[in-house]
Amino acid sequence: MFISRSDKLSALQALDERSVRERVIVPLLGRMGLHAAQVYHGPREYGKDVICFDYNRLGGRTYLGVVVKIEGLSGSVSAPTCLREVLYQAERCFDVPYHNLYDMNEITMDQVWIVTTGKIVPGAADSIAEYLRKSNLAKLVRFVSGEQLVDLLNQHYPAFWNREIESIEAIREQRDRVVAFLKKLLISLQANPDEVRAIAENLLDSQYPPAIRYNESITLSGLSPYSIELVDMPDIYRHAIYSDECGIIHDQFRAARKELASAMREIEEVSFKYDEVVKQNDPARFVEAFKDELADEYPFWKATTGTVRDAIKAIQSLEQGLRDVEALLEILRSKGKLEWALQLFDSVMQHEAEVERFIPTVQTDQFSLHWPVTLVGGKETVTLSFAPQEAVQETVFVTTHKRMVSAGLNWNRERSERLVKAREVLDAVLWEVRKYINQKIGFRNET
Repeated sequence: MFISRSDKLSALQALDERSVRERVIVPLLGRMGLHAAQVYHGPREYGKDVICFDYNRLGGRTYLGVVVKIEGLSGSVSAPTCLREVLYQAERCFDVPYHNLYDMNEITMDQVWIVTTGKIVPGAADSIAEYLRKSNLAKLVRFVSGEQLVDLLNQHYPAFWNREIESIEAIREQRDRVVAFLKKLLISLQANPDEVRAIAENLLDSQYPPAIRYNESITLSGLSPYSIELVDMPDIYRHAIYSDECGIIHDQFRAARKELASAMREIEEVSFKYDEVVKQNDPARFVEAFKDELADEYPFWKATTGTVRDAIKAIQSLEQGLRDVEALLEILRSKGKLEWALQLFDSVMQHEAEVERFIPTVQTDQFSLHWPVTLVGGKETVTLSFAPQEAVQETVFVTTHKRMVSAGLNWNRERSERLVKAREVLDAVLWEVRKYINQKIGFRNET
């Protein structure tokens, strides 16, 4: 299928900035032979939208920061235009160190590319060249216009325009990277190298993959494009045990760890203590370690804004939830009701996929779901019905939800909406289940 140059440029210009970063720039840099391309866009990026590196002739790394824009570059550097803004971003790339998430060290950019899907008008190009010569950045900053970006995609990533023309060599390279990652992941989980090799060959040659039988105490605590972290969480917290204070304990544990990791990007002085805290695999010990090691350190001490405050709030919420759950567990154990309660909590989570499939089919602004408590295998279990129950159930929870919920402010600072998530629906059910359990055992939350 032939696509004209102008149609390709129009297709690029129809993308929003996030799509250009994630769907165009990151894969293109990899196809050009650059390494570890990752989106670094956010409030602490200091100009750098995408980060990657290449190896120089001495075997060292040369780091490249990419500033991504969808507006054309026009006007003068001396005027408050988009051109002045992107040059400021370029200077910030060099001035402010980058926290390398792969090797956990701090480095600075050696080169900067400013990439736009729009045009760079001749007058702007002259203004750029003169400014860069004065600031000694002329050899370190490169500009790529929308038309040049089309040429780079044609040369290095033609499959962007049509996935069906992906070369066999590129597909093999992708396969080899996935297999290499799989081997590394299995070896990190203490697998024997010979067994890992056999499993990889089986995956490539057989349509029947090996079954996955996992230790349920092993929990995914961190997942990102640059790392996967598993922790051996205590058995009790692997259940979907719910607190009015923070929701599901293991979910809040994961959120608290994530917020804490984000906050730590802003500081270095307490990194050793941070390592001691984040290695804790027990939510309660995690909270205690934070209070002992970090709570009185800068920037956590008296923090009122930003990601640091978000981390503190997440950990405080986890602490309150743990206090509540510990009191609940004590009563459940004393009354011999622990297994009964865990069955109720966990049975709700078994409906997540079903609810996920149902939500896009809803045609009304609001919908209700019915959750009868029935005996399944002799155990009280929360089941799901999409319609009111004709037969009278001893206990039926009814939850009502909005189809669309607030997604906050978009890039233009306008309020936007999104479909409600299955986990948000299940949180409402778990809240009802928790009330039901409290009533049955006479528990009052006084935390």
